[in-house]
Amino acid sequence: MRKTIPKIREFPDDGRIWRVDWFGGIERNEQVPSEPKIQLIISPVVDESDFAASKAVNHAERQIISIGVGQLPLVTVGSLWQNRRRLISVAGRTKLFSNLEISPEKVRVIKSDVIVDGAPLIPKRYHQIGAGLAAKCLAVEWQGDPYGVIIPVAEIIRFYYATSTDLARAIFFGGFRHNLGAIVNPVECGFNPIERQCVLKLRKEFSDSDAFIIGRILNSPEALASVHLIHDSLIKEAILGKARAYPESSFPFIGVTNLRARSKPIPSSEDKKWRFIIFALEHCTGPFPFDSIICVEIIVICALRMAMTFLMI
Repeated sequence: MRKTIPKIREFPDDGRIWRVDWFGGIERNEQVPSEPKIQLIISPVVDESDFAASKAVNHAERQIISIGVGQLPLVTVGSLWQNRRRLISVAGRTKLFSNLEISPEKVRVIKSDVIVDGAPLIPKRYHQIGAGLAAKCLAVEWQGDPYGVIIPVAEIIRFYYATSTDLARAIFFGGFRHNLGAIVNPVECGFNPIERQCVLKLRKEFSDSDAFIIGRILNSPEALASVHLIHDSLIKEAILGKARAYPESSFPFIGVTNLRARSKPIPSSEDKKWRFIIFALEHCTGPFPFDSIICVEIIVICALRMAMTFLMI
């Protein structure tokens, strides 16, 4: 059991192991308006031989819980919880996707219940996502299959952007678009193109480890657009009067990457190839827009390869 990860009180406290099956929608938080809630679809484990298997859980007892988005960094699909604490064991197996091309031509936004070639992209008999049918995913082309890699948008947000509680709250509440001054002092931020060095003055709420993510967002057009899209897509659906919203986002870079992820293979009915549902991203070699970073007053200059470690769970 990971004692460094705090309890999440919304999980059941009944002695059973519960698996996170999928992410649902974003809801208003009447108690803390500045921190929306995100739905989690969870099921009790009945067979521990393979936590990722459909038969591993009792679907009839599936539940929906809602947690503050500030807790999103602690939760992944396939994570296991007992008495409100996260366990070391997880569902899914780690796989490396080498030379994965990230570009508008190779990545598309889809709903979790999208129909491809007359059949659900995620067949119910292989993985049930319950109330998460409308949740958005990114489909990335892999080995000629445009749906070869399927990543929940919430996982994209958790791994690339909402890596801490403070960042998660700022991102979902639109801080980078509407209140950047609450995150950094823009006057004391900059970029040295000769040395490819990012300079930041963080507000006291944010840690040095947050600096790598904030620096990427502020200096990468793709990352900034993706962060804006998270908040804007929620506002758009709220204007339409929907009870819950399903955010959109994308990768913080364009180019080729080696992506390591905990995943679950599912067969493709059309050509008998394997597709992969991504439960949790673990490592990505996608480029940062800087080689080093300095936080004003507290200097933390790190090589880019060191920065990447902060993106690992």
